[in-house]
Amino acid sequence: MKLSRLYSNFPDKFPAIAFRRGLNVVLAEIRNPENLSRDTHNLGKTTLAALIDFCLLKGRSPEFFLFRHENLFRDFVFFLELLLTDGSFVTIRRSVREASKIGFYYSAESQETVVDLDEDSWNHWRVPFEKSKSLLDGVLSMAASKPWSFRRPLGYALRLQNDYRDVFKLDANRGPHSDWKPFLAQLIGLDGKLIGATYDVASDVAGTEKAIGELESQLSGLGSSPDRLDGVIMVQSREVEELSEQVERFDFRVPEKEVDDELVTKIERSISALNERRYHLRMSLSTIKESLDETIGFDLNSVEKLFDDAQVYFGNQLKHDYQGLLRFLKSISAERRALLSTEVAEIEGELEEISVELSGLNERRVKALAALREVETFQKYRQHNDRLVDLRTTLRILEGQREQMERLTTLQQDLSKLTGQLSELIDAVRKNISSATQREGTYRKIRVDFSEIVKSVLDRKAVISSELNKEDHIVFSAEILDDSGVATSADLGYTFKKLLCIAFDIAVFRSYLDQSFVRFVFHDGALESLDDRKKLCLIDTIRASCNDGLQQIVTLIDSDLPVDSTGRRVEFEDEEIVRLLHDEGSDGRLFRMERW
Repeated sequence: MKLSRLYSNFPDKFPAIAFRRGLNVVLAEIRNPENLSRDTHNLGKTTLAALIDFCLLKGRSPEFFLFRHENLFRDFVFFLELLLTDGSFVTIRRSVREASKIGFYYSAESQETVVDLDEDSWNHWRVPFEKSKSLLDGVLSMAASKPWSFRRPLGYALRLQNDYRDVFKLDANRGPHSDWKPFLAQLIGLDGKLIGATYDVASDVAGTEKAIGELESQLSGLGSSPDRLDGVIMVQSREVEELSEQVERFDFRVPEKEVDDELVTKIERSISALNERRYHLRMSLSTIKESLDETIGFDLNSVEKLFDDAQVYFGNQLKHDYQGLLRFLKSISAERRALLSTEVAEIEGELEEISVELSGLNERRVKALAALREVETFQKYRQHNDRLVDLRTTLRILEGQREQMERLTTLQQDLSKLTGQLSELIDAVRKNISSATQREGTYRKIRVDFSEIVKSVLDRKAVISSELNKEDHIVFSAEILDDSGVATSADLGYTFKKLLCIAFDIAVFRSYLDQSFVRFVFHDGALESLDDRKKLCLIDTIRASCNDGLQQIVTLIDSDLPVDSTGRRVEFEDEEIVRLLHDEGSDGRLFRMERW
């Protein structure tokens, strides 16, 4: 894939750029002496790379200049024609207003413009954005990028000023290393999938270790004793089972009214008092009945005989007095019997009343005691049930801990497998680096070309290397060496770092010239900050790469043009300059509009 043409539906505001298949120079002339000391001139040489990226389906961002100034660009439609590996062309149509609807037009020959082409003539019209990327991915057919899309190598093919700070990590690669290092490894000829797998498995290991740590803290020391936890669960389960059986055996009859110990005590006191009264009445009744059974007896003949035996005279008058006494006693006895009989009737009546009252009280007492027992039973049931709830809750917690412990065991087994898998992957990565270094292939070719380019420009040795750090993650290095082959700090300066970046990009994309891949590189401000000798050497190197088939686009300011040994300023050929910019009004800007 090479760039062929870039134009818009407003040729007066954005004149078409026809790219050459070799060297393309975007030259900015500073004609106003007041602008010579400025670091930036806002003529659009950097904007050109952004516009190419937009046409190559860069995602929409509110910070991108077309959308940040959408009021100026909303009606623009841009067209980028690409030269494919088989010699055919595809034109990508992308508008600012509908940036997510893409058009594609295929042609055997380069087309000067397809701005006015009707919709039906387009091979694909207003294709949704994600589908458009997949479609273009298939058209470009860059097998060397798989499984990554065609957009991944574009970061190294469109190198802007902020991308010169690191040879390998572009400004856009701000995410974790796992996001960009596997592709970079693939790009330079290593096994990117393998290196990506090490990051994936290492992430799984870290996640598993974190999960294990969390579980171990939750298990509060039980994690190392599953048998002890099983024993605790067994005891707890048995207690729950026994208590459940007890609760199920409870028989409830709900009392009709509130019953308490005080009521029962009152009933029992009444019963005791009545029993005591009944006892006394029965004793009195017994005594009275005995009295009623007694009779007054007096044998007058026995008395007379007693007197004779005593030789005492028992006269008629005395006899008469005893007979009167006997009649008196009989009279008194009859009256006393009548009174006692009345008292017996009264006592028996009261005893009957007491018996009835006792019967009622005893019945109340039996019911009260039964009700009281039911209340106590309910309280006991509630206590048992509360205890059962607590036991079951504890059992659930223990069973949950057991499940967690089983999960912990599984995680520990997983960790062991993952650790072993990671170890195997790390060994495989080491072997892959070693093998790629020793055999002929992309990795070796890129390293050799990189070293030769740096040597030709800087007259210094340089090397690209790959190794695993202490965390067993791959690290890429681009270093300048001294005569003994030891890395120096020369590569730390901005100028040297920029040259290493340019050398790397050229070496990488030159190594894929025999494949369907990106065949252009864009270097913004390529000659800035270099001395004249290095500039001349770099220009020669760039032209040599173009002769090999690599399309190169460089931007520069005319003040950066080198001066040769004779004092003559070395200029590019007119046909190499694809766009001339200057600071004398809007006609000199990339977009012939007022500054935004």
